[in-house]
Amino acid sequence: MTQVDGLKKTYYLMTGPALAGLVVSGMARTKEIIPLWHMEKGGQVLLLVICAVTCFAAPLMMRTLFAHSLKDRHGAQADRFFKFQQRLLLVSQLTPWWTMFVVVAEFEKFHGSAIILMGLYAVYYYYPSQRRIAFDQRIFRVK
Repeated sequence: MTQVDGLKKTYYLMTGPALAGLVVSGMARTKEIIPLWHMEKGGQVLLLVICAVTCFAAPLMMRTLFAHSLKDRHGAQADRFFKFQQRLLLVSQLTPWWTMFVVVAEFEKFHGSAIILMGLYAVYYYYPSQRRIAFDQRIFRVK
């Protein structure tokens, strides 16, 4: 198994249960098996901020810190690069888990839509395709 396959395994282990939970909770909500939770506006904003951190801010900070750690070197070691990619996946794929709250709780349209869009973005953008990993390897000059 290649290291990219290991990243894909991590991706599926993080994303698969979250998406399955989203579908199951959505169906349960539609059939009114589970009651609709009431979430105060402050909780909605807090969840929106948490999703923004796990989808955008934390991965961006992690990439910046990783690039900064390579400042005096002529490139990254492959094992260090793939550990970085693994951590990036673990952080970014928390976002789909947070989207389940939108399905089971009463949200304002703006907050709920933004959280769902961030979840979709995290699932799409952070997929460890061979093309994306090769691009990152060129950027970080992986040996």
